[in-house]
Amino acid sequence: MLNAWHFPAFFLFLYFWFRHYHEKIRIPLPVDWWSISIVGLVTILAISTLLSPHGANWGYYLSFLFYFMFAQYVRYSYGTVITFRTILIFGVVAIFVQSSISIIQQLTLSQFGSITALIGENQEMMLKQLGSELNMGVGRIGGTLGFSNAVGNWIVVFFPFLLAYPRFAGNTSFSWIMQKTGIVLGIICLILTFSVGNLGIFFIVNGLFLMVYLRFVPRGRKPARRTILRLAILSLLFIVLLIAVIVNPETNETISKGLEYRISMKSADTMSVASGAFRLEMMITSWKYFKTNPFLGIGVYNSRLIYDLVETNIPDWWNIAPHNLYCMFAVDAGILGFLFYSILTIYPMVALFWVGLRRRDDISLVLGCALFAVFLFGQIYLTPILAQFGVLYMLMLGIAMGHLDYLRRRKKFRTDLPLRMEYSQNPEPCTKDEFH
Repeated sequence: MLNAWHFPAFFLFLYFWFRHYHEKIRIPLPVDWWSISIVGLVTILAISTLLSPHGANWGYYLSFLFYFMFAQYVRYSYGTVITFRTILIFGVVAIFVQSSISIIQQLTLSQFGSITALIGENQEMMLKQLGSELNMGVGRIGGTLGFSNAVGNWIVVFFPFLLAYPRFAGNTSFSWIMQKTGIVLGIICLILTFSVGNLGIFFIVNGLFLMVYLRFVPRGRKPARRTILRLAILSLLFIVLLIAVIVNPETNETISKGLEYRISMKSADTMSVASGAFRLEMMITSWKYFKTNPFLGIGVYNSRLIYDLVETNIPDWWNIAPHNLYCMFAVDAGILGFLFYSILTIYPMVALFWVGLRRRDDISLVLGCALFAVFLFGQIYLTPILAQFGVLYMLMLGIAMGHLDYLRRRKKFRTDLPLRMEYSQNPEPCTKDEFH
């Protein structure tokens, strides 16, 4: 049950808590539908797990309880212990670290830098699986997380932060260089995950982000010297990449064949476990079972046991929950659990887009696109509830609600009404001095 990443997540929580206690920071406790949804979901999960005829997975329940407690804490300490600058810097650094380690792993076909290889499960088989299937020297990287899909999730979620980094870091030449280098490394790392879902969500989310965000970027004139320097650096970076492509045609062909193979697996009509048809069948199966038991649910993570309880094409030996978090919570916690989880995850995303577009608040747009990416992850992956990514997701949710609370305190946005969004009559955009 325990994963290597539960331990650093737990110590991260202790660090924030002791910092809060040491600095005697007073945290307000607003009550709204988001907070109520957490209490409701935790309660429903406890009742359904306690009464489940299929056994009680209290380990998974405690993991969920920790996630939601952490999200609440981050929300209420936003602006004091944790700020938007915290997640911005952390996101940019995370892209550089995960990308650099992943590229080394691909070049050496080793577990270099993998924390799970040191204190958790061995992920070497995932790294070499694709190479053995194609009989080529290529593998799916795992970064420090030991899990390709989780690494791709991190890159996709933090990419809007990277695209907006110069805006918040002063638009200096250093921030510009950091952004462009991070973009190249991040895209290379994302390709090396060979994750078709992550690549598709990457283009959807960042295409949407750029279409909206470019409206807020100032288009002032830059000094000629700075422009020449940036063009020179960009040209140098392009030349280096071009040389890498020309010098290593075999590597490029291998990566291309790997991507083609992964895409063919996802688009296959067969019921192989990696195909899109298999995941769709899992969702259909969860809906069939939900209709038989819509009120209470089957208990935490017992949705992995439903395949022999209803008529389905999923084999009986398959024991993993449906790869759709909303289907999973509907089966595990019933209709109330589904509604509470939907409010918990969808409401902050919609509110951020609403206030970001109406008030021209670029912080809201960055956070909103990050949550939109996780919303799409939840349709095809279980990573948002796994330790490698779940803590980061709760951090994002907490910061999103904390930012909305900050706007509410400035009387620009209200979160204390049931799912209702109201604005003042002064929707001016955030200034650089308001960045926190």
